[in-house]
Amino acid sequence: MTLPERSGLTSPNDIAMSMIILSLAVAAFVVIYDIAACLASRSLGFNYAYASFGSLIIYAGSSAIAAKVAAFEQALPAGAVAGIADATLGWWISWKIGPGRMAGGALSLSEWFKGASTAVGMAMACAAAGAWLALKI
Repeated sequence: MTLPERSGLTSPNDIAMSMIILSLAVAAFVVIYDIAACLASRSLGFNYAYASFGSLIIYAGSSAIAAKVAAFEQALPAGAVAGIADATLGWWISWKIGPGRMAGGALSLSEWFKGASTAVGMAMACAAAGAWLALKI
């Protein structure tokens, strides 16, 4: 089955626009999830690190949708955008709320880059797995 038959999109511009919209929606969803996880962690007293499993599911799920709408190659950038949103805005918000704050309170650029690189790498791995699974089902 060809791409337009599978997705219902008829032109490369349609596909590109749907991927931009999907990527922005997923980025917003990840940030909203981070806020909810921070507030829940603070109020319920659980370790905020456990909320990262939800982020992994979001990365895989969004990329599965992207793979179904467009193609495997389009799913990976969607995962990367989700990871970047999580590692920047999501982390900043969780830092401000409290649970995402590193011990010692200060975060160097190299520490942030290490954490952000890990988040984006995990997002890409989950994106690849989610896209692969979606195309096999």
